Amino acid sequence: MRESLMLLVLTCAVGLSITGVSAKLHNVGGAKGWDQGVNYTEWSDHEQIYAGDWIGFKYKTGYFDVMEVNETGYEKCLADNPIGNWTKGPYLQLNDTGRYFFICSKGYCFNGMKVSVLVQDPPAAAPAPHNNEAISDSGRRNILLNSIIIAAIFLMK
Repeated sequence: MRESLMLLVLTCAVGLSITGVSAKLHNVGGAKGWDQGVNYTEWSDHEQIYAGDWIGFKYKTGYFDVMEVNETGYEKCLADNPIGNWTKGPYLQLNDTGRYFFICSKGYCFNGMKVSVLVQDPPAAAPAPHNNEAISDSGRRNILLNSIIIAAIFLMK
């Protein structure tokens, strides 16, 4: 029992010690998914996608597919030489900044089933407050983390 509690406490401590911006999942087309009749230009214009984020394509397997293409392939709905074929998994992590182009190669691209997304560098973190009375989120996290570690030490005795 003591070992299980100790493992739980240490797991929480490790989780709290991880800092940074977490990646976000962007479902292409929102609630409508990857389907006909969706304005993907409008969808992508409202998304802020940063390097490290994920995009998801939810669609009817067998009816649609997802091909990553270059800009020419996007404009002409050509998937002759795709950069990637994402029919095996609906999620793709976008690690590099730049513009990505995706189409459905089963003929639906000509009806607008294509999306272009711009991946940007993540925004810079806000500077910590300079007044001595303010405690930053990382300061609160460190206080909590130290408290958990102290509790874990006492549990080990």
